[in-house]
Amino acid sequence: GIATIETIKKQKLLQKNAQNGASLRKWLLEIAHVDDAVQNVRGIGLMNAFDLPTKKMRDDLVLQLLKQGVVVLGCGKQGIRLLPPYIVTRQEINIFLGELEDALKVCRKKGPVHTGVICKYGMCAEMHA
Repeated sequence: GIATIETIKKQKLLQKNAQNGASLRKWLLEIAHVDDAVQNVRGIGLMNAFDLPTKKMRDDLVLQLLKQGVVVLGCGKQGIRLLPPYIVTRQEINIFLGELEDALKVCRKKGPVHTGVICKYGMCAEMHA
C-alpha cells in the first residue's frame, strides 16, 4: 500500500487525474452539444457518466463499444459510467472519444448488428430478436 501511495505522489497522479477528468467532461459536453443523444454529463475526477435517451440505446452503445474494444459500464436506467484507470493518458482519452463518436453513429443509424462472438457470449442476439 505504501509503495502505491508513493507512486501516486511521485507521478502526481491526483493532479493529472483531476485535469484529465475535467478535460474528459469538457469533451463529453462538446459531444453532447453536437449529439443530443448524450445527456446529463456528470462526474468528479476521472469518474464520469452520461445518459442516453433510452435503455435500448444505452445497451446498444455498450455493446457497440465492446465490439470496438472499449469497455464501459451501464448504470441506472439509461446511463453509461466511465471509470478509466489512474494511469490513463490524454492520448488514450482521445482514442476513447473517437471510439465513442463512432459507436454513437452506429447506434444512431441502425444500432449494432447483434452477431458475432461477443453477442453469442452475452446472448444479446436472443434478447434483441
